Amino acid sequence: MSRPAGFVLGGLYLLLGVLALRGTVLGFALILAAVAVEEELLVLRRSPVLRWLGAAHLGGTLRLLLRSALMLVLVARQDDAPGGLLLATVVALVVHQALRTAGLRAQDTIKARTVWPLRWRHLAVPGLAVPADAGALSHLRMLGPHVVVNLDLVVLAGVVLSLSRSSLGWVVVASALVALADVVVVLALRARAQALPARTREDVVSAVREALETVAPRVVIYFGGPPTSTHALNVWAPVLERLDVPVLVLVRQREHLERLASSRLPAVWAPRATDVEELAVPSLDLAMYPTNIVQNNHLLRVPGILDVFVGHGDSDKAGSYTPLSRIYDEVWVAGPAGRDRYLTADVGVRDEQVREVGRPQLAEIAWTARGSRRPDGPFTVLYAPTWEGFYATYSYSSLADMGPQLVAALLAMDGVRVLVKPHPASGSVDPRYATAARAVERLVREAGPPHGVVSGLTGLYEAFNEADMLVTDVSSVVTDFLWSGKPYAMTNPADLLDDEYRARFPSSAGAALWAPDLATLRADVEDARTTDRRRAARDAVARYLLGPVGGDPVEPFVAAVHEALARANSRNAARAGLRQQ
Repeated sequence: MSRPAGFVLGGLYLLLGVLALRGTVLGFALILAAVAVEEELLVLRRSPVLRWLGAAHLGGTLRLLLRSALMLVLVARQDDAPGGLLLATVVALVVHQALRTAGLRAQDTIKARTVWPLRWRHLAVPGLAVPADAGALSHLRMLGPHVVVNLDLVVLAGVVLSLSRSSLGWVVVASALVALADVVVVLALRARAQALPARTREDVVSAVREALETVAPRVVIYFGGPPTSTHALNVWAPVLERLDVPVLVLVRQREHLERLASSRLPAVWAPRATDVEELAVPSLDLAMYPTNIVQNNHLLRVPGILDVFVGHGDSDKAGSYTPLSRIYDEVWVAGPAGRDRYLTADVGVRDEQVREVGRPQLAEIAWTARGSRRPDGPFTVLYAPTWEGFYATYSYSSLADMGPQLVAALLAMDGVRVLVKPHPASGSVDPRYATAARAVERLVREAGPPHGVVSGLTGLYEAFNEADMLVTDVSSVVTDFLWSGKPYAMTNPADLLDDEYRARFPSSAGAALWAPDLATLRADVEDARTTDRRRAARDAVARYLLGPVGGDPVEPFVAAVHEALARANSRNAARAGLRQQ
């Protein structure tokens, strides 16, 4: 979408230059109007073309100057122009540019006073309320210096009339109208700027820090990543809401603040490393990291905090035993399998760093349904493939190579209800996976009820409770579903030998394995809804991956948090004692 728009705009400017050199007045006027319309559409659509033009040093000011220069070339090419027309046009465009520059300065002041350096939710900051800058900026785009750039069309209209009537008066009148409009916009913007309180970045950061010192959070969950990754934070939101100590959510990208699935956890968006250090208030004893990102270093460098990698899912993926975990004080895993992954991989994570805390997110999955299915209704199969991953070595998804055929085969079975839930990040790296996700969803929608498409994290866990069987890839979905005790199948898109697959991915010990030819699909589904011959193996691997199965999965995690806070306090006290010696 953005590339064609860029080509159109470039072509229009090229044509504008040709017409100016040829002195074609009417054609120039029509093309300049088309240029103005195209640029307005780019702004309204927030097209990335504008960012590209800015990066290429072809921003709005330079484009206005180019339009003005071409207009002067056009006037200079008119042999029968009234005397003084070129000078009058020069004066009009110079005044227009000068007043627009004054408006831009006022606009910058407004942005500085409305687009604050931090954002927050569920946090009372005395004397400050989060400004609704989106509406203000929208008005600035529509009514501010961006729109007055197009007043050069009025100057051009005056030029055209002066040429057609052989009278300089038309361009003079047009110039006066443009100047008046510019002055009104500048005065309005300056009045708006003066009405806003002047606050520096330091003022806002200091106020938010004081508010956090009042809340005195003891635990911070620190998160960053691409906009499509918020789900990795939201898996922790319900768990953190159950902690009986104050918790802070600190995010590095604004999208995660806006998409945080919590109605009460205090959350702050801190875009700069210095903001992170400033907001790390003394009450913080424990930091949790769901993802391994470079920006984690900005909090890791703050002394006095126990840093714990908690991840966002338990699986056999290589990301679950990355050597990056060495930088944390502790690594929390669900069960014995998580510990064994690090020991087997030998990536430098010491055994004493690893602590087994269970999977607290599984409280929403009905454990009481373990090993049993509803006697009435169709046999429900949930297909929940993972995404393609950032790197080829981390690619476990069956979606692009097997997904549509797999779903079609399930839909063809009598008495089987199909639910699909592609990973929300599908296609964020490889567009083939987005295409495949749309294809499997379309197949299910076209099949109609009782089949369906599942959305959202809550929807996934609800689908676990509805499903009688899961089909998925190597991912944390396997571990989570094992809490239910129900049958599952895992895809084998690389077509590995069964023994090799099960050795490489221990979570498959209780699963049926489906190769790309799907030769065993029908038989495995029939076994799952009748004999269920893998039940014993499934129960064993559930205990291996999750630790003790049953009860409230949040309680072991809460206990682990309190133990970690005690360790952090003891360590800090010991360090303070050493400094006093």
